[in-house]
Amino acid sequence: MKLFATAAVLAATALAACAPTEPAVEVSVTDWSAEDLNAATGMPGEAIIAASKAENRVIVFYRDDAVTEEQVAAAPAQICSNLESDVFSTDGVDPTTPEFADGVKKLTVTCGG
Repeated sequence: MKLFATAAVLAATALAACAPTEPAVEVSVTDWSAEDLNAATGMPGEAIIAASKAENRVIVFYRDDAVTEEQVAAAPAQICSNLESDVFSTDGVDPTTPEFADGVKKLTVTCGG
């Protein structure tokens, strides 16, 4: 059941920045328990502000003050493992750009390959 919940969290969220073949569907992280978000990403569920998935790309916005460097470093492997895939690439984005609130960071994970 936990694997299903984890897969549902990752599959149901979308802010899609990837291929147009899969439509974006917005899902609020408030629809998921902190435990499910933690299982899906390896980060504390309370730290996750938003998440999305489009095909093999997952994007997670999180509060930097609520995670450790180790949790962020382990998140790509956890995310891709739940999608039964390997990590292809990861990209952290500079949170000082205007579209980010203070203390919010973005992690983009591409699985497969």
